Amino acid sequence: MATHAGDSLSSGAADAVARNLTLFEEAAAGRERSFDFEMLGSGVRLRLAGDALAEVVTDALRHRELPPGGAEHEVEICAWDARSTGMDADLRGIPALGEQRRTGNIANDPRTLVHGEGGFMGLQGRPAWAAQGYDAARRTAFLWCTEPGVLDAWGEHTKPFLEIFHAWLIDSPWQPVHGGAVGGPDGGVLLAGRGGSGKSTTVLSCVRAGWLYAGDDYPAIRTTGGQAEVENLYCSARLRVDMAERFADLGSAEVGRIMLNGIEKRDIMLGEVLTRGRFSGFPVNAILLPTVTGGSRSTLRPASRGEATVAIAGITMHLLRIGARKAFEKIAGIAASTPAYWLELGDDIDELPALLHAELGVGPE
Repeated sequence: MATHAGDSLSSGAADAVARNLTLFEEAAAGRERSFDFEMLGSGVRLRLAGDALAEVVTDALRHRELPPGGAEHEVEICAWDARSTGMDADLRGIPALGEQRRTGNIANDPRTLVHGEGGFMGLQGRPAWAAQGYDAARRTAFLWCTEPGVLDAWGEHTKPFLEIFHAWLIDSPWQPVHGGAVGGPDGGVLLAGRGGSGKSTTVLSCVRAGWLYAGDDYPAIRTTGGQAEVENLYCSARLRVDMAERFADLGSAEVGRIMLNGIEKRDIMLGEVLTRGRFSGFPVNAILLPTVTGGSRSTLRPASRGEATVAIAGITMHLLRIGARKAFEKIAGIAASTPAYWLELGDDIDELPALLHAELGVGPE
């Protein structure tokens, strides 16, 4: 359940972000660790209060790590947990929206989001077990949690700081989207649609065939001169557990499991099995809307611009509610400039790379 308040970042929320950045400095005193990453051509600095969160929030970004002090950073993220530091977040001034936790699956806990052009402040759970905020003027963000395990259960291990990255990129050409993307240097495909539609199956089939990987959950897209482009953010992927046998070669890269909408999925760190050069961006030559048919052979048929827009924007804008108008404009621009197809998936999973290369001319030579 997600709730939000207001169209502008309230003074209470802005003050809360500032207070929590001050609390981070206290929590990190004498124990700080820092990491630098390259994201979409810019530097991101991550500052941690100690070691407790290091593995959880850096695993999916390791392929983008730079040498210490290796670049000027455009955005800074400060993170800590209460268990190892003894420092709680200060959440005064944030309305307690949503309902008390009612299930054992914290990924479904109520969420409070206060946002505007100046940034956002978000709480997860009631009482809150995680909080984050972003100050657009300072390009500085924080993430706090009660203990590292809740971030794993929330799914933050595979896509850390997603809402922060989204807020940072609102005024840029880039837009993180819910989908997958694979291809070659000269072009690839963006896959979009609801969970369970076959995006991950298609993506991982192509990865296994040697294609470049731009994402399985949240790649970033933009248009330049009328050409859609996609770029990689994370080296993580998710796969339904009932597909484990078909992708047994990825078993060594599994780092955990998560329940999403009643479906159990494996969290996979592809950085464990792919070289750094396989995580890359490329032009988007087609948008694919996969759907499982159960037939013997997979086929392609044209989809409309509207169908592609809805498939990309639907879940993206449900989960990333900040800057909705700008996000939708970027997504609509991608759909307007890129041909779209329904990918009707049959049982021939291993033949998907050959099909897409033959019909669309995408992927490695």
